[in-house]
Amino acid sequence: SSGFFYCPICKEKFVKRGVRKVCTKETCQKEHSRQLRLAMFQGKPIPESLLGWHKALVVSLRSNPWPKHDAWIIQGQASKMTGLTKVQIWYLGVRKMVTIRQHPTKTWGNRPVRLFSAHQMRIAKQVYESCNAANKT
Repeated sequence: SSGFFYCPICKEKFVKRGVRKVCTKETCQKEHSRQLRLAMFQGKPIPESLLGWHKALVVSLRSNPWPKHDAWIIQGQASKMTGLTKVQIWYLGVRKMVTIRQHPTKTWGNRPVRLFSAHQMRIAKQVYESCNAANKT
C-alpha cells in the first residue's frame, strides 16, 4: 500500500511503498537498521515475538528443568546432534534462545569458542523435528 508517512528517524514526510519503514535517506536507513539490531540482540526473546519452531523451542526450554550436570559441546557437535546447520545453532545462541558459554581455553580467530548446552540441543532437536513433521502433514 502507498501513502504518506513520517520517517521515525528524521520526522520528514515520505511516500511509503511496500514494507519500507523509513525514508530513503542513507542516514535514516542505517539508523533504522542499527535500532533493529539492538532490539533483536538485546535480551532473551519473548515467545510472542517469535514464530514457528523458535517460539515452540523457547516455550519448551522454559518448561524443562535444567539438569545438575549438563555437558557443554562446541557448535559443530551441536549441529551434528540436532541436524541444524552451524548458522542455525549460532542464531539460537545470538538471539539468546539457548544458553552459550565460552570455552575456558580454546579460541578460534582470537575469539573464545562458544559452547552450547547438550540438554538444550536435545530439546532443540525434538522441537525442530516435531514442528517439521507437523508442517509436512
